Amino acid sequence: MCIALLILAFAPLLTVLLALQVARQAGNYGITKPAREMLFTVVSRESRFKAKPVVDVAIYRGGDVVWGSAFALLTDGLGLGIAAMAAIGAGIAAVWAVIGALLGVSFEKDTEVIASRDSLESTSNAIPSVK
Repeated sequence: MCIALLILAFAPLLTVLLALQVARQAGNYGITKPAREMLFTVVSRESRFKAKPVVDVAIYRGGDVVWGSAFALLTDGLGLGIAAMAAIGAGIAAVWAVIGALLGVSFEKDTEVIASRDSLESTSNAIPSVK
């Protein structure tokens, strides 16, 4: 997304915007939504049903409202054009990419710790105790 917004910053044309919007929607359904659903695979069923509406409605849609307001303030209030807004969006997308990569590394480490703990527990359960 960062690269797409940089393209838009350097070529602020309607056709470029439309093409990037189509690519963003495809990426949202092909990558973002499945990744968001994957976040709930490590929690219990009860926690999932409690947290999922909060994430989907309050956080995801709330982010749309906040960004819409910020967009209006920056374009109407400060007079920034589409190129400047795309550059700002590219910066934000780059920060999100770094955060996503760090979260992925953290998730992998947590998964390895859980897997090693589970294997130790299963090994200790398989060895009979001596009295």
